[in-house]
Amino acid sequence: SLALFGAFITRASAAMPADDSLVVKGVNLLTPVVFSFIIFGAMIPYWFSALTMRSVGEAANAMVLEIARQFAEIKGLSESAGMDFHERAEHKAKGKALIKPDYKACIAIATEASLREMIAPGVLVILSPILVGSFAGVEAVAGMLAGAIASSVQLAI
Repeated sequence: SLALFGAFITRASAAMPADDSLVVKGVNLLTPVVFSFIIFGAMIPYWFSALTMRSVGEAANAMVLEIARQFAEIKGLSESAGMDFHERAEHKAKGKALIKPDYKACIAIATEASLREMIAPGVLVILSPILVGSFAGVEAVAGMLAGAIASSVQLAI
């Protein structure tokens, strides 16, 4: 993430006049815009984490409902699911068939939920630097990225 921050400063500076370049001038952390976006940037990883946890909870709830539905509707599933390895082998040796759940339905729920529910966290991390840069400028993005990097390290550890 520090390499990405360095790349941002280098690329943003390349598009600026040489005297106003962030590489030459630096980013003053005490300016109100930069300081406020450091605080905003520090919030983004926690916001992303909250959105992700909510998404996982909703997907898990959908999975639980599907499993409960299968246990209620598929006759003999609870008996087959309650068997250990040896009981299953004995059951098969007697020529009896094991009742299996509908795995495809659970996989479909997990796949669809993972794609649908991760849209909001993805939009957050993609659009936040674009919107901040468009409305508040390059120094605000530098502050936001610095804040996000600092608080992301806290979450990673």
